[in-house]
Amino acid sequence: MKRLLYLSAFLSLGAVTSCDDDETGEIIRLAHADLEAKSGSSLTGTVSFSQLNGRGVRVYVVVSGATPGLHAVHLHQNGDCSGPTAMNVGTHWNPTSEPHGRRGTPPFHRGDIGNITVNADGTGVLALTAEDWTIGGADASRDILNKAVIVHAGADDYVTQPSGNSGVHVGCGVVTDDL
Repeated sequence: MKRLLYLSAFLSLGAVTSCDDDETGEIIRLAHADLEAKSGSSLTGTVSFSQLNGRGVRVYVVVSGATPGLHAVHLHQNGDCSGPTAMNVGTHWNPTSEPHGRRGTPPFHRGDIGNITVNADGTGVLALTAEDWTIGGADASRDILNKAVIVHAGADDYVTQPSGNSGVHVGCGVVTDDL
């Protein structure tokens, strides 16, 4: 129910006009991560993933209860959000051993997503398509299932190695299949 509320709020923002991004309009697999507060924050949210036929994975991050400003969002290697600071998530997901950077401007980790802008009311939305991801599949270097989505306290500077100097984990959720 919570995911539906976030999706409804996101759609009401007018940020999505269609999910039919490929020639056939076919979404072939769905996944999500429910974000929970970490490190004393009050952040909550959801991350929705739609694998598009031949076009990668569309990602929608919707948060509320966050401090205003920029917050880095990354995929981390371990889908384990236990503990008050979610330190069990490990490092950024980086199966190709690339330097940390800005998605869309190589080089960058597979786990690099970007910064989400949180408004004065504590809400924020980030949308992108990651052409190097899949939801499931035989190629583990592209599969996002069972990874952790982390929202950090600060912005990613896109330079500092290996993590962008983005601060503590204020939100965490595990990517799970919607099959």
